[in-house]
Amino acid sequence: MAMSPPEAVSRRCAESGFTLLELIIGLALVSIIMLMLFSSLSLGSRTWEGLEARNRALTNQLLVRGFIQRSLMQARLISLTTGEGAKMMFSGDATRLEYAAPLSRNVGYGGLYILRLGLQEVDGRQQLWLTRWLAHPEVLEGTAEIPAWEPLEKVSFQGFLEAADDDAVEAIFGQTPLLEDVEALTIEYYGMPGGEREDDWHEEWLEQSRPPRLVRIRIQPATGSAPWPDLLIQLSDA
Repeated sequence: MAMSPPEAVSRRCAESGFTLLELIIGLALVSIIMLMLFSSLSLGSRTWEGLEARNRALTNQLLVRGFIQRSLMQARLISLTTGEGAKMMFSGDATRLEYAAPLSRNVGYGGLYILRLGLQEVDGRQQLWLTRWLAHPEVLEGTAEIPAWEPLEKVSFQGFLEAADDDAVEAIFGQTPLLEDVEALTIEYYGMPGGEREDDWHEEWLEQSRPPRLVRIRIQPATGSAPWPDLLIQLSDA
């Protein structure tokens, strides 16, 4: 028996629609696809952040290495007069190093500075710090805002001061963290100290009349990454 036109239209609409089961399956598939898309985006974001962190660490490593290498290659053999007499300005042990080198006007005053490198624990982490004094008698004697310079072998660390509000003070004295998380710092000196007959590597270079021929610096970051390549620097005044 032939169906009337309204019945035919109703049947065609029912046949062309979705069942509840089909709708649930479709929503489930859409959810899975969206979850996969968000997971991919999250993974990509973490990968990008990891690459950015490694790039920042590498850039900082290159800057620090470059500064240490340039300043040591430009180290000047000068002497300072202390209460015990004249002292040649180059001293170091296995974890600290002090020398005189010129700095540009970027730090305030261009000229010769006393530079001291060493590790200091801050908030439970070891950091590599640079302390600098303008190589001028009045600066090295110290003021209320500037600690007096003392020979490296007589001090463990200068201690931290609050950032100077006076630009003139900041230009002639400063304390700067070069690396924020360091596992170990090892410094060695190649040369012939007084009383020896041939060049060799030494763990310290204190109270000598001349600088070593070479300085080797090893830095091990505390992040579990590989040690930096050794810095091997020949001193110009050696």
